[in-house]
Amino acid sequence: MKVDEDRTRLVVPSAFRHQLFEMSHSGPLAAHLGSKKTAVQLKNHYFWSSLNRDVAEWCRQCPQCVLGKGPPRRPHGELNKIPVGTPLDLVTMDILSGLPTASDGSKYMLVIVDAFTKWVEAYALPDQEASTCMDVAYKGFFCPFWHASAVACRSWS
Repeated sequence: MKVDEDRTRLVVPSAFRHQLFEMSHSGPLAAHLGSKKTAVQLKNHYFWSSLNRDVAEWCRQCPQCVLGKGPPRRPHGELNKIPVGTPLDLVTMDILSGLPTASDGSKYMLVIVDAFTKWVEAYALPDQEASTCMDVAYKGFFCPFWHASAVACRSWS
């Protein structure tokens, strides 16, 4: 929200300032929008020199705003690096959905990443069932690393 600087505004005597705040912040058509948005709403129609400071103080004292603010709902965890020392120590997978259906009927992509080498493979999937994902991951991603011939592994069933 922006303040309309070209608009003519009323200078408000101190006796009426808190009443105007109450009407714009917690009145029947208000929504406890916080000090910045409430101040902008007031500045578009009214003026007094300490408007920002007064509105910020009154919002801090508003019982509904204090209850609604409260402590964070859940503590935020710290991000830490996960150490990986060799290829295939950590392999991550995710399913990409919302894609148009391919000519072979595939609607999803299974994306697999080796965290050590940053090697990425993507496989088209007809569904996102766990058995389908694990079958594709085993035959397409893991078998070539453990068997001498990737072709023999891919044809194994």
